[in-house]
Amino acid sequence: MRNEKPSASHFSFLTSHSFPVMRVLPQIIAVTAVPGLSPTGNLVWLGLRLADGRTAWGEWANVPDAQTAGQTVQQQVAPLLQGQPFTSFQEWMTRLDSLTEKVVVTRVVKPETAATGATISRRGLITGGLAAERPKMIQSVEERPLFPALRFALSQALLHAFALSRNSTPTAVLVEEYGLAVPETAVPLQVEATESNIALIRPILATHVAALSYDTGTARSGSGFTEHQATLGANAERLQRYVRQVKEWLTASTAAQPAIHLNLQGGFTELYANNAGKLLGALYGLEQAAKPYPLLVENVVGGDFPAVRQTLQQLHNYLHLRRMTTQLAAGYSLFAPEELRELGDGTAVHHLHLHPAQFGSLHENIQFILACQERGIGVTVHADGQMVETAVTLALITHAHTLSGRPDKIYNEMIKMLEILRY
Repeated sequence: MRNEKPSASHFSFLTSHSFPVMRVLPQIIAVTAVPGLSPTGNLVWLGLRLADGRTAWGEWANVPDAQTAGQTVQQQVAPLLQGQPFTSFQEWMTRLDSLTEKVVVTRVVKPETAATGATISRRGLITGGLAAERPKMIQSVEERPLFPALRFALSQALLHAFALSRNSTPTAVLVEEYGLAVPETAVPLQVEATESNIALIRPILATHVAALSYDTGTARSGSGFTEHQATLGANAERLQRYVRQVKEWLTASTAAQPAIHLNLQGGFTELYANNAGKLLGALYGLEQAAKPYPLLVENVVGGDFPAVRQTLQQLHNYLHLRRMTTQLAAGYSLFAPEELRELGDGTAVHHLHLHPAQFGSLHENIQFILACQERGIGVTVHADGQMVETAVTLALITHAHTLSGRPDKIYNEMIKMLEILRY
């Protein structure tokens, strides 16, 4: 039950008797996980209720199982946060990021055959048991960090709680907590080159657009798999033709020099089987087609990550030796967060494309982006759905290389945020 509001006479009594005034620090008294609906998965809305009755919400977490996520929040997160004073956002985030949960993992174990040295029984030969053998499914329980989207949503809610407790804005809290420079200018945009987007960005193309992007993975076959050869051409000739068309349009339409950004979704693996020499030749052809505009190629190859990393490292070295200007990028649409972390060492790619909610908490995103910048790696922050405001904040305070997403939403949110910071 909510306490009754103290009367004026009550305060008069306190003042007349000169009792010391105690300042009560805001605290979190309850943690709420509310399930939502989404066509792409289970949503959980996370709220932190403060002692003054206000609630700070994380925008949402797209998790594999909303019920399990809710239980994790109540069992793991609530005991950590409830009743604690607001001290340091970084300190609280370090605690949250250290939390773990038990996850049931299913692994496929291939059956042994004659080729692997297994002995085939006489009965097995007679009954055809060998042909009928199927991979075994083995389940085990592992302890892992909380799901990345859950960590991100929790960090959003915690950031908003800190902002409420200080009567401040989330952006100002992060700037102060991490000792960052207050952003004064907008982050340049990376815009997907569709007809509707081009119409939207015409007024800012020369001033705020750093790259026009083309995602070759959007063309799919009836079975749902991308047919890269049909999209790109057997020797990437169709892709070269597209790049020339973009160059001609840019030359005729604007004096701006945005980069031409191609997301191949691993497509060159299908064309060149990760042969570094052939890949370099294809990139050289694309670079010539794009000149004088800079060329950035994301997710060039795919497949087994150790092999992909080795191929990217070879390409990275070849580009440097050949004094080519093409730059390599790796992005969230093809690589898992742990793979992007490995590629952040600067030996395989020049740029990384992060989806903050897929990568982890705000703290993890900030620390990783700043570390990448120290190594000379550019980072593009992607903003979509309900997380636009937080992603734009992240891009602004870290002075990210570019910001991707729906151009009208991210640009308008960014301009609004910059205006708030000025006053």
